[in-house]
Amino acid sequence: MVTSDVNIIDKTTAVLVFATMIAMLGGTLIGPVMSLTILGLTYLSSLGLLYNWAIHFKLYYLTVYMIAPIIFGIGVDYSMLMLSRYLEERVKGGVVRMRH
Repeated sequence: MVTSDVNIIDKTTAVLVFATMIAMLGGTLIGPVMSLTILGLTYLSSLGLLYNWAIHFKLYYLTVYMIAPIIFGIGVDYSMLMLSRYLEERVKGGVVRMRH
C-alpha cells in the first residue's frame, strides 16, 4: 500500500514546493528552479548511496521511501532561508545586478 502512492506523493510535493517558493520569493523563477534541481540531485545521490549500502547491509524497506520527505523537508527549509536572505540583501542594495 505504501509503495503505490509514492510517485504521486513525490510529484505533488515537488509541485507544491515549487509553487510555495515562487509565491514566497515574489515571482522569481531562478531560485526555485535551482533549489529544486539541487534537491533532485541530492535525492538521486542518496538513492545511489542507499543502493551501495544495500549491497553490504540489510536495509529496512521503508528507508527508500522515507529519504525523499527528509531531503525535501531539510532542503526546502534551508533553500528558502538562503533565498530569502539573498532577496533581503538585494533589496538593501548589497548585491550588484548585471546590466546588459
